[in-house]
Amino acid sequence: MHKSRLILSIKVLSILMIATGIIANEWVLTYLFSVDGVLETLSRIIIWFIDLLLVGFGIFILLSKHAQKSLNAKILIMFNFFKIESLKESLRIFLSAALTIIFFIIIISQFAYMVTEIYKNQDNLAVLEATNIDAGHAIETTLRTTWYNDNHWYGYGTLYYRIAHSLSFILPNNNNSIPRFTGTLRPSEWGSISRDSLTQSIHEAYEKRTHFALQLVSLISVFGIAFIICSLLFQRTSLRIIALPAIIASSLNIDIWTDYIFRAHPDHLLSFLSSLFLFLVYISVCKKRYQFYLPALIAGLALSTKITFLLFIPGMIFLMIPPLTKKNMLRLVRFYFLLACSYFLIGFPQNFRIGRGVNEWRDLSQWFVFPTWESIAGWCFQLLDQGWQIFLIIPILYCFLGENVNRNSNEGSSRNSHMNLRIFAVALTPFICLLSRSMIWGPGEMPHHTIPFLSIILAAEAIILISTEIRWVTRIRIWMNRVSFKFIMAILFLVIIEIWIGIIPRNVDRRLRDIMSGREAARDTYELLNSYLKDGKKVLVEATIPFNHYDKNVTYTGHLHMTIKKLKRYGPDIITLAKSQLPIIMDDENRPEEWYLWWGDEYEEIRDFYGLFYEKNATIDPYGNEWIKTYENSRGTQIWEKK
Repeated sequence: MHKSRLILSIKVLSILMIATGIIANEWVLTYLFSVDGVLETLSRIIIWFIDLLLVGFGIFILLSKHAQKSLNAKILIMFNFFKIESLKESLRIFLSAALTIIFFIIIISQFAYMVTEIYKNQDNLAVLEATNIDAGHAIETTLRTTWYNDNHWYGYGTLYYRIAHSLSFILPNNNNSIPRFTGTLRPSEWGSISRDSLTQSIHEAYEKRTHFALQLVSLISVFGIAFIICSLLFQRTSLRIIALPAIIASSLNIDIWTDYIFRAHPDHLLSFLSSLFLFLVYISVCKKRYQFYLPALIAGLALSTKITFLLFIPGMIFLMIPPLTKKNMLRLVRFYFLLACSYFLIGFPQNFRIGRGVNEWRDLSQWFVFPTWESIAGWCFQLLDQGWQIFLIIPILYCFLGENVNRNSNEGSSRNSHMNLRIFAVALTPFICLLSRSMIWGPGEMPHHTIPFLSIILAAEAIILISTEIRWVTRIRIWMNRVSFKFIMAILFLVIIEIWIGIIPRNVDRRLRDIMSGREAARDTYELLNSYLKDGKKVLVEATIPFNHYDKNVTYTGHLHMTIKKLKRYGPDIITLAKSQLPIIMDDENRPEEWYLWWGDEYEEIRDFYGLFYEKNATIDPYGNEWIKTYENSRGTQIWEKK
């Protein structure tokens, strides 16, 4: 076949892919195949995903001359399959293409399965906040976030919530009659919304879609980390695709990685940006481009995701210094200047309010103390526990699937060794900074804190493997350089992964069940409190209690912060309490010392209030009001009604 005609055919094929992705949309498919004119939300999400995949690949092939030439070469070889002189090469191309397609389908299956899981996990704000305060807070923050406003939450950055907010606009509605939410209201303003203009069911639909978007950002981040590691290990796209399912499966098999996909937390996005930061640093060093424009941009994005990235910034010093020269100092200053510009631009206008961010950081710092040998060991064991499977799989994949490379000269080896030390210092410095602090609760109570540090160390492991000549590794790679061996090992490795942890890890369903446990009881409580609100009663609620965030008759008091003076001021008809939380304030012997920091000077007043209800079924407050406990469920949620 003539080369120019084949290139033209490839371009036509790419245009057909784009056209198919545009035409075969949810509305056309609903009209053609749905009897009742309605598609399940999950089906619509899958249709959108496939459409975006077709359009994305079509545009990539149409615009990339390299992709066109690569496809042209492979197709020409396939046309010459039966010629003796090219039979071996044709067979290699055929097997490589077949395996690549199979493994690509596996990756799509892994992603699609996880999308169905996060779809099952999505819920409304009230129920989520009762069972997982972080997830509830993430939904609250995202609902009032846009790309041009201040969401009034300075504990984390804005990027995670802004991306989720935009995704929630792209994702299909659970109900086509639901208008798009502007996301500009503060929580204090939600109670003023008219029930006629925006009903409770519409609110809950917004919340579910937002929760799904938050989880989707975390899921894409985990897949992104796996892709970065594979991109470092292998140059050929086919080998990256073949290795990717193993990295994804080993990541999802770790409980904490799966948990924080379902819990809607920014740490996975921070982890992805941290590993991408190191990847771009490595690429810049390899190409001898020491301006580090892209790494500075990504560092600004990471800092806008979570302020924890401040611990990653000092490591860049080791990339440029030593030697301590004027040129290197200027490079370092330029890098930090570009990082600051990226940070302020992405987080505008919120990131310009530095004082509030510093105050939040100062408030959080009171939960940290000086390290002990126990805390250092705790952080290290936690890091290893969360990453040992991926640490193990990376060198195995590299040994058995990696391309063979020429041995370095002595000068090149010395230069690589010098570069490896710098890369390792950039990756390890953040974790050393983390070791210098100990949390009051201990590392085990905050397991997600180490995930970003782990991701950048995993990227560093891949960089050191590909840039260091280890004799026994080189021997294995030379022996495995035969194409047939690579294909056999790829299939064998896939079988081992399936037997060991599962291509779709078996712990995913277990973790989802654990995270969703208690929601039915929370939902029952939510409905009961709504019935009180419909009767016009004033309801006072605590943390971990599911309540309607949009009703003016609800007063939220936070976590164990209610006092008798506030009781008189609020004048509720209904009081809700979490039985499991009361011993924290009432049990003097077993109370952790950190709670005194939480209560401050109001400790005695707070204790007096909860003492009225602790281990009782009826009580009388100092103002002569009689309270009767009318409800208690399996979660320990209590409802007290004023007579």
